[in-house]
Amino acid sequence: MRLRKGDSIIVIAGRHKGQKGQIIKIDHKNQRVMLDTIKCIKHVKPKQDQKQGEIKEIAKPIHVSNVAFIDKKSKDKPTRIGYKFDQKQKIRITRKSKTVI
Repeated sequence: MRLRKGDSIIVIAGRHKGQKGQIIKIDHKNQRVMLDTIKCIKHVKPKQDQKQGEIKEIAKPIHVSNVAFIDKKSKDKPTRIGYKFDQKQKIRITRKSKTVI
């Protein structure tokens, strides 16, 4: 998985298509990412003895195939991420503008 925590991404498929956000958590085993701005489901918290019931929005992870990295140089368009080796170091680059991330 080429995405990292803190990357700016856009959702390219699904119910939240077109929404932008940053990655706050990555699950490498299940290939899912959690975004800071997208709240996927609403959970109804029932009334208890001392508290009133409420509706909470809970963030659910999105599959990696449904998101794309946002390239700042090419006017916030989605792009893929590649790698380049420079003096024995592996550097992430964007495929559209070839800029270093």
